[in-house]
Amino acid sequence: MPNHNAVYKRFSTMKTTGLLLHLNDTLRCDLRKLANRDSEPSAGAIDSQSVKSAEYGYETGYDGGKKIKGVKRHIMVDVMGMLLQVIVHSAGIQDRDGAKLLLTKCRFKFPKLRLIWVDGGYAGKLLEWAKCNFNIVLVVVKKATTAGFQVLRRRWVVERTFGWLMHYRRLCRHYERKTNSAEAFVYLASISWMVTRLAAPPLQKRPILAASHIPIPLAA
Repeated sequence: MPNHNAVYKRFSTMKTTGLLLHLNDTLRCDLRKLANRDSEPSAGAIDSQSVKSAEYGYETGYDGGKKIKGVKRHIMVDVMGMLLQVIVHSAGIQDRDGAKLLLTKCRFKFPKLRLIWVDGGYAGKLLEWAKCNFNIVLVVVKKATTAGFQVLRRRWVVERTFGWLMHYRRLCRHYERKTNSAEAFVYLASISWMVTRLAAPPLQKRPILAASHIPIPLAA
């Protein structure tokens, strides 16, 4: 194995200089162009994922809804489900407050972004706040009244992205002492997936379903 100090120094440099974020953005633009889309997204989706934390994690809290002590990963994806931005914070922070942190962090990064789909946990004053401060319309996608698992229209892409991320064992639990390290590992997982997608032989490349493409009929 390589020397631990050398590996950590390289990881720390990539994390603090923004190289991982730059790689993620570049690869995402390439995949969007292959799908005949504008390189800059105009719509996306936001969701959070509560993850149990190891005992030495700093930014831990308790998510009363999910009954999990740990952190929340708040991600924003485009209509193809590719990562736009991630922020990791205490699980004790409500989704609406976490969304404010996420939107504030990328306020100047996506000037064309005007529409974001969210779930019912983001309803309330956040909708007006996003419209007034960022000129972004948050559309709440509610679940149907039927019981059981449901594929939510326009929001299933962000759930699929969480599924992609959980294929990377490092992300199955929060092990990091600092939240920026946790965010870096999310970007690494996203970069790995996109590199694999771009490097696939032409015959094996399949179109990535976007939010407008619903795989099964759904109730309105």
